[in-house]
Amino acid sequence: MISLGWNTELFQYICDNIPEAHVLVVDVSAIIAAPPRCRRNRNAFFPDDSVVSQVRGARGFDEAVECCECVLRRHGIVLVMCKGGNHRAPTVADSMKRGYRFIFHATLRTRYPLRRRNIAVLVHACVKSKSGDSFYRQLTQEIEEKRCDIRFCAGWQAGDLDTGKWDTSNRFPKAGADVEVLSVRDCMCTVEEKDTGCTYTLPITWLVPKCVFERRECW
Repeated sequence: MISLGWNTELFQYICDNIPEAHVLVVDVSAIIAAPPRCRRNRNAFFPDDSVVSQVRGARGFDEAVECCECVLRRHGIVLVMCKGGNHRAPTVADSMKRGYRFIFHATLRTRYPLRRRNIAVLVHACVKSKSGDSFYRQLTQEIEEKRCDIRFCAGWQAGDLDTGKWDTSNRFPKAGADVEVLSVRDCMCTVEEKDTGCTYTLPITWLVPKCVFERRECW
């Protein structure tokens, strides 16, 4: 799941380039009202204790979490949003931690910013989009022409994320394994795991920029 702000360039980028992603959006700011201005600490952001306790104690918090869980179950990803992505959205997303869920705070002010295209990989991996073919075609071309400056890793792992029961047949690299893309054919790619030298064939949508994977909330 991705927490972000609807008043950000990242969300505008997603709207412009992946309009199908609107079904993934839960605007928790429409469910959880912002506190009165007199009760706001303008210098505090998630995960500050005062922010977390205030948001978790607000009316509508449980409803917001359930709405996000519903979208997550249906689509495998949810965009948890508030105005800036600094208080309500990351607090709701954080409360949904369990198992091996991939949680990423995309516009949180206390985290360093990443390229919008790198973050868009997470959305493209989970939603069928008209722009998806051109997105991956451009990425593939850059990889094949050695113009791609992104370090990739395996972003997902075969198995059940909630239970942690993995496919141990060694058909796929483990999530987080550094890989080099050797070739791409249609929607599949052949990669070499850098640490072991083993090669695997997996969907190109399983590739995640290393900088994004390292920024996920710890499992």
